[in-house]
Amino acid sequence: MGSRIREIGHLAGKINIILIDHDLEGLIKMGAPDDEYENEAWLIEQSFSYFDEEDFTLSNVARVIVTVWNKQFGKRCPPRIDGLTPMRRNEICIVAFKILLVIKDG
Repeated sequence: MGSRIREIGHLAGKINIILIDHDLEGLIKMGAPDDEYENEAWLIEQSFSYFDEEDFTLSNVARVIVTVWNKQFGKRCPPRIDGLTPMRRNEICIVAFKILLVIKDG
């Protein structure tokens, strides 16, 4: 991983690992470097700075992921999680769940 992860925060580094593992866009499989999703990880982490503790729900974290993905990759996802195809919704919810686990574990 690139050195930028250390600069953007511990949480963003963990989020980046989750994003690489799930490779929602298939870019890592196509040979992209491990820093491919660093910007998205950073944007997700930054979005959480507006959250209160009770805001950390699966639905809210999934919504952040969808918002970041639309910003970074174009409006490929409907703005609401329930507007996604079942497969895409499941992928994003799994990523959101893993991010929540990382947040709760510190």
